[in-house]
Amino acid sequence: MIETAEKPPVTSYIGNALGVAKTLDTYGLDGAAILSEVGLDVNTAPSFDARVPGNLVHEALNRHIPGDIDARFGLRFAKYINPINYHAFGVMLTSSTTLRAFCQRLQRYYAYVNSGDNVEFEENGELRYSQVIAPEFTDAPFEVLLHESAWAATMLKMARAVSAPEFSPRSVKFSFSQPEDYAGDFDDYFGCPIEYEAPYTALCFAESALDDPLPGGNAELARHSEQLVFNYLKTFTEVELVNAARMALFELLPRGDFSLTSLAGSLEMPE
Repeated sequence: MIETAEKPPVTSYIGNALGVAKTLDTYGLDGAAILSEVGLDVNTAPSFDARVPGNLVHEALNRHIPGDIDARFGLRFAKYINPINYHAFGVMLTSSTTLRAFCQRLQRYYAYVNSGDNVEFEENGELRYSQVIAPEFTDAPFEVLLHESAWAATMLKMARAVSAPEFSPRSVKFSFSQPEDYAGDFDDYFGCPIEYEAPYTALCFAESALDDPLPGGNAELARHSEQLVFNYLKTFTEVELVNAARMALFELLPRGDFSLTSLAGSLEMPE
């Protein structure tokens, strides 16, 4: 699913640019040089909180698709991305205690990864993804395939990190057409039925499994990482009030402070 409305400049976490550079390398290209052509320097060690203009990553890819890279780019991207590439965000996801908590955190904080994309978690177990495409890239359907397949493959990799290597969703939906010559690669990676040309892109999990304990879950680590993610988001975007209240409660409840006065103070709101 693609949205094209005018929005503030989109920024992307530096881990995405590093992953794109590494993936381009696997095609025999110089990923760092390609990103440098559009003004992105990934050779200099970036700070953990660095962000890059999202349109520059799109521009770099569009210079080399579909001539130099194929429909497996998103799957390869996931191969070379690890949770730690996303710092606290990756730790937060891969220490979630249930699949439901994993999906809910993705929905709350996906702006950490890309401020222009949107993730919605439905009660039926669907984790839906949509991206905002800048007007100059709306006629680049192959790039849509790359980004949406990379999202699905990367998020499934993180779910497998906290669940099990062989874990697969109930099904996957993609808004793009079946990739010619590479459908088998997609089948092998996702390990479940795939619907192409769907109304939206989504990982569809079994409702019955949403609340099963995940073997790699760690509630304390997940909460601590979530606080770091929340604090980071506040530095470049507005956070939803419900998330602000959630973080305030994390701080107040261990102290035994249940008062509305304290909660309002933490949220900088009048009582």
